[in-house]
Amino acid sequence: MTDKSVMDIAGNIAMPGFTAPKVLWIKRNENENFNKIYKVLLPKDYLRFYLTGEFFSDLSDASGTYWLDVGKRDWSTKLLEASSMNISQMPNVCEGTDQTGIIKKDIADKYGFNMNARFTVAQEITQLLRRVRII
Repeated sequence: MTDKSVMDIAGNIAMPGFTAPKVLWIKRNENENFNKIYKVLLPKDYLRFYLTGEFFSDLSDASGTYWLDVGKRDWSTKLLEASSMNISQMPNVCEGTDQTGIIKKDIADKYGFNMNARFTVAQEITQLLRRVRII
């Protein structure tokens, strides 16, 4: 792939802070850890997974991984393959306002959350966690 074709897909130039270059570093320097990757989640997406058991990311944050095809608004298999990754290792992507799960019963019981609480993909989960002193 040429630099231009990558930029046409990702809509950005590659920056060291994006997720793809970091994962490539792990592949080159800690291959044993790279081979253990099950899902790639951004911090807020991991918190959502902890609370709901669901794997989601919003399109805005996903564009900062350098694996998103911004035109198709979905993961790019070409960009993932260039990093030796595949689509099964990525969370579902959706709009920031989409509902992405409810709190798991064990989490609701443990922290006193309302079981009817719903999450949107871009919700500020850290504010919720600070209230119960998880973080």
